[in-house]
Amino acid sequence: MIKKKFYKNIILFTLFILTSLSYNTKAQGVDVVFWLDNSGSIDNTEWVAMSNTTKTLIDEILGCNSNNRIAVVHYAATSPLPDHAKIYIESDFSNNATAVKSFVRRTNDIGIYDYASESLELIGNALDNVTNNNILSTQKTLNKSSTNKLVVFYFTDATRAMDGSYIIKFFGLPPLGVYNQFKTDRQAKFVCLYAGPYSPNHAPETIAAIASIGGSYTGAVEANAGDPEGSGTTPRMAVISPTFTISNSDIQTITNNICSIAPPCQAGNTAPTIGSNKIANICPIATGDLTTLVTSTAPSGTTITYHTGFPATDANKISNPTTASTGTYYAAYWDATNNCYSPVSEPIYIAKCITNTCPTTTVDLTTHGTGTPPSGTTLQWHNTSNVYALNSSTLINTPNAVSNGTYHATYYDATNNCYSPLSTPIIVAISNCFSACYKPAITSGTVLDTKLGITALGRAGANNGNWPMVRKGAWIALEAKTKGFVVNRLTAAQIAAIPTANCVEGMMVYDTTNSCLKIYTTTDNGGTYSWQCFNTQTCP
Repeated sequence: MIKKKFYKNIILFTLFILTSLSYNTKAQGVDVVFWLDNSGSIDNTEWVAMSNTTKTLIDEILGCNSNNRIAVVHYAATSPLPDHAKIYIESDFSNNATAVKSFVRRTNDIGIYDYASESLELIGNALDNVTNNNILSTQKTLNKSSTNKLVVFYFTDATRAMDGSYIIKFFGLPPLGVYNQFKTDRQAKFVCLYAGPYSPNHAPETIAAIASIGGSYTGAVEANAGDPEGSGTTPRMAVISPTFTISNSDIQTITNNICSIAPPCQAGNTAPTIGSNKIANICPIATGDLTTLVTSTAPSGTTITYHTGFPATDANKISNPTTASTGTYYAAYWDATNNCYSPVSEPIYIAKCITNTCPTTTVDLTTHGTGTPPSGTTLQWHNTSNVYALNSSTLINTPNAVSNGTYHATYYDATNNCYSPLSTPIIVAISNCFSACYKPAITSGTVLDTKLGITALGRAGANNGNWPMVRKGAWIALEAKTKGFVVNRLTAAQIAAIPTANCVEGMMVYDTTNSCLKIYTTTDNGGTYSWQCFNTQTCP
């Protein structure tokens, strides 16, 4: 059972980490498919140019953001029939430039014909982990990162639709339907490099219609009613060139186009660090300053934000971390420029403060439960903030009668010996409940002036502050700013030597032996009288 609990808690921790890593309002990078035309129309000179341009762009794109990744995919067809379209995946997405650039030409594997739309559907199969025999490589899948945007970089010299060379769909969907589906369903961005003659088949206009909005192309664009980015809208991320060898200016433009799709998030992938203290308030104060709990420094270009849940989002960010109220919170780094967050920290808290109601000297935690336990679980209370340390020694066996301490609730699954995350802590502070009673003051009847007074302030009489008559209801008033009233100070032996006949109920002396004020009084309702230290509240 110890192992089972350990593994269950590791799974809980892993899910927390994966969830905290999974969100940014903007993507952390791009996964780029370099989609290379390997058909028979690409001669060796064109292949070398395409290969060199691809490798230059790989270095540029991987250099602008460490989260960017690249996969090289070849396409062609083994017959002039669209269902014979083939692709060859060199490797899965990677940010290892050397590995990614190690591709070679695959004409002998995938054919000489050109059906782009159908081969793009095969790329969709690879992205969806769908088996297709027309994916000829050993690598059958493309595992896109959930935090990256998809970019397809399309290299071709194909015609729009002629003699086994088709950019558009051969039949079925609208001519550019597959491209539109990638844009809509996968939020893919297309960057296109067309290196071929301007033909009657209007390939440049078709390529421009495939390319996504952005870039510098402002020429003609084929009408495409299904384009989610707008039919005919310019500029487009397309380069129309006589060859696959393009200028440094075009290289830089393409790089900027791709790198601007998902600029690097300065918040990074490391969560803020929390010190040993995870509770920001000091009871009985029910608010606290969360900013005092973070011990790490925010990366350059970021600030620390605080959230009511994870992953960190704009929606769960709080605006008042210095005066946060009772609850569980998480810290994150925020890159305001790119509006993205780091993973969140471990939980931090503003504890709930509760105390007892006298004469009861304990607190019932069960009245502060956190909802109905899920089926198969029970609600438990523990005296640790470490969910991985929960066991029988931290369990509170009598949660209906607890004393001072800090407590967390959790749901416990006894079958699998595992726990839910901990609740916001409850800090219990027990107040002392004295058995003393207090008689109310008498406020009715005749108000009597105090007739006798001793003052060190040099005043007395009706014309001098009406003192001591202004002090009501006393036999004598004493007044000074630098003096105190001192009763007779006697040792315990001297007090005992006072003749009983001289003692009067209510007589007071200070016992220097026992360091207390003593009063001559009764403790049995007048049966006997003796000297008693006045150090316990009680009724006279």
